[in-house]
Amino acid sequence: MKAIEEKINHSPSGLIIFYRFFYCFLKQLVYTRSTGRLHIHFVEFAYKFKYWKGGHHILERITWHFPPAISSRKLTRESEQQLFYQLAIEFSDILNRNVQINNGLPILFEDRVTLVHYQAKQFELTINLRKDPEPIVNISQLSVQPQNQGLGTKIVTHFLRRLSDTSYERVILDTRNDEDRRFWRSLGFKPSDRDWHLDWFFKIPH
Repeated sequence: MKAIEEKINHSPSGLIIFYRFFYCFLKQLVYTRSTGRLHIHFVEFAYKFKYWKGGHHILERITWHFPPAISSRKLTRESEQQLFYQLAIEFSDILNRNVQINNGLPILFEDRVTLVHYQAKQFELTINLRKDPEPIVNISQLSVQPQNQGLGTKIVTHFLRRLSDTSYERVILDTRNDEDRRFWRSLGFKPSDRDWHLDWFFKIPH
């Protein structure tokens, strides 16, 4: 801050306004802590200065606004469970097919590993939900026809986006051939350091 004050005092008139403006900006930054991270929550600053224009003094006020940091919208346990039912409806809209869950049976969320199987004509997606020791979603099967029309990409992209509101941290899967690896890599999956050709993962953004 001292260095900027020096600039204000010793700069040519054309730069004084700039340095005063920047100085005011630094003085009025407001930070807030959220979930252990430092975010710029809201900044508003204004500086009044005079300059000559046509023989008159002009007074200006400039204000910048920064929106609040986006906070995570974690779902409640009940809402999170309901999301996996809602996905069947959303997949149906994407595919224009009637997607069912577990052949009409309810999802057993009380089990240590929860199986969810989505199925429609020429479409299957099987996932396993695990909370312990780490909240993980395992994609064990994905099949959609016809191919090369972007349907698989739309389904997986939507699925990953919806998971961002849940308590799950990673999506993992096994892939055994180059074509599959190219597909999953294009969606943001990375090979695991442990066994790159068997265990791929996606870090869910929150």
